Amino acid sequence: MGTGANMAHYPPGAVVTAVDRNQCMLERARQRAEASGVEVDLRLMDVQRLDFPDRSFDSAVATLVFCSVSDPVAGLRELGRVVKPGGHIYLIEHMRSEVPWLGRLMDGLDLVLARLTEERFARRTVENARLAGLYVERVQNLWWTGIVRLIVAIPGVRETTSASEGW
Repeated sequence: MGTGANMAHYPPGAVVTAVDRNQCMLERARQRAEASGVEVDLRLMDVQRLDFPDRSFDSAVATLVFCSVSDPVAGLRELGRVVKPGGHIYLIEHMRSEVPWLGRLMDGLDLVLARLTEERFARRTVENARLAGLYVERVQNLWWTGIVRLIVAIPGVRETTSASEGW
């Protein structure tokens, strides 16, 4: 959930359950929810170990999450576990650019930043989603050179083609 910046985009009447592993972030999200009138069930939890039954949710949304978890495949697998069959997983993530020179530069910077912070901005999140058993329906560039992308996935692996990369 982070600070709750996505709350303004949820449709009226949506039932929202949100998690974050940082209590300070949840408190900021709680304040934002109260100010905007959005009803949200906020829980202190790590995406890599969700304490929800299988197939609990119609969909899942994660924004700039999988750059800062130690095992992104485990977290993506958890989203696939808790989303109902036919439900969607929406990810907005910054990740390694497919532009060769920029990708190599990001790899080098990632090695330095990994020693200073938990954030890894050169992750290959589309590939990680597939490794987690998700079927990637669509990938859309949201920012220059593919550094920020929207990934739409569903639980369960299906055959994919290179056209599914969508960029």
